[in-house]
Amino acid sequence: MAQPHVPTSLDQITAEVMTDALRSSGFDEVTVASVSAERIAIGEGFLGELARLTLDYSAGSGPATAIAKIPTTDSGLKPIGDLLDVYGREHRAYANLLPQMKVRTPQAYLNVGDDESLAYCLVLEDVGGYASGDHHAGATLEQARAAVVAAAGVHGRWWNQVDQFDWVPPIDSPLNMGLQGMFESSWSMVVDQYGEQLGAEVIARLESYLPTVSDMFASFGASSRTLTHNDFRLDNMFFDGDDL
Repeated sequence: MAQPHVPTSLDQITAEVMTDALRSSGFDEVTVASVSAERIAIGEGFLGELARLTLDYSAGSGPATAIAKIPTTDSGLKPIGDLLDVYGREHRAYANLLPQMKVRTPQAYLNVGDDESLAYCLVLEDVGGYASGDHHAGATLEQARAAVVAAAGVHGRWWNQVDQFDWVPPIDSPLNMGLQGMFESSWSMVVDQYGEQLGAEVIARLESYLPTVSDMFASFGASSRTLTHNDFRLDNMFFDGDDL
C-alpha cells in the first residue's frame, strides 16, 4: 500500500485532501470546494501549529469547520518535539488508543504520519462550540467530578494492561529519569517567579522533594502500571454544561 501523503504545512491541506478525509470519515457524498485556514492558539502550543479550517462544499453536507494540527515549522523547536516523540505518540494515540476508550474525544477526520520523515498531520472535529475549561478560573463541583470519573475510567481500563502500548514511555524511562537535573537547575527561577504566590511552607516542601525525583519515578515504575493523560488540566478539557 502506498504511503499516504502527509501535509507538512497548512496550505497543503487542500480541498482534495479534505474531500478524501471526510469521505473516509462517514461523509460519503461530500465534495469540498475550498478550504481556508486561520491560525489559532498562537503562542500557546510551542511544539505545534493549530488552525481552524473553514470548509465550503460543492456537493453534500459536512462539518463547517475543523481543526488542523501539524508539527511546528520552527527549525529550533521541531527537533525537540521529534526527540520527545510528541507528534508520533499523538498520531498513534488517535489511531490505536482513543478508539478503544469510552472518554469522548474529537473525531479524527485525517490522521496521517510518516515515522521515517517525522511528518504528521491531524484534522479533528471542531469542538469549539463546547465550553473550554480554565484552570485559572477553576471548575464546578460537577465538572471536577466528571473529570475525575473520566480519568478513573482510563486508569481502570488499562490497569496492568499496557504491554501493547510500547510507544508510550514509562514513568521511569531514561528521559524522565534525567529530569531531576533539569528540575534542580531551574528551581531558582521557579522561586524567583512564583515564590511569593507559593509561600515559604510550599517552597520548603518542594525543595525537600527535589533530590528524590528520580527515586520517586523508579518507585512508581516498580509498581502497577496504567495509562495516564500526563497533561490533565482544565485547559485541555471541554464541557457541555457539567458533562465532560
